[in-house]
Amino acid sequence: MLSHDRVWAAIDALAERYSLSASGLARRAGLDST
Repeated sequence: MLSHDRVWAAIDALAERYSLSASGLARRAGLDST
């Protein structure tokens, strides 16, 4: 089971992989970044 911390760590790692912030990753995905 995924914990809240592990989910955010995965999001942060994915954003870093593409040289984006977490909000930048959300914008790239077409989501509201706030």
